[in-house]
Amino acid sequence: MNRRYILSCCACDHTGEVWLSLFNDQAEKLLGGVTANELNTFKEDGNEIAYENVFSDALFKTFVMRVSII
Repeated sequence: MNRRYILSCCACDHTGEVWLSLFNDQAEKLLGGVTANELNTFKEDGNEIAYENVFSDALFKTFVMRVSII
């Protein structure tokens, strides 16, 4: 099975915040290149530290984004 991301996240700057939905390619970039299959392996193997580190490593970093609103 090839797992894919649908990741909800909050992006903010000095003007406010917005909730975004990131799909597979964008979510992998935000999470440092960790694929959904790798993340699932961490969870299944009980490696909670590695699992949590994937998300905590993406917190409070600067990203340049182009956001589309439909």
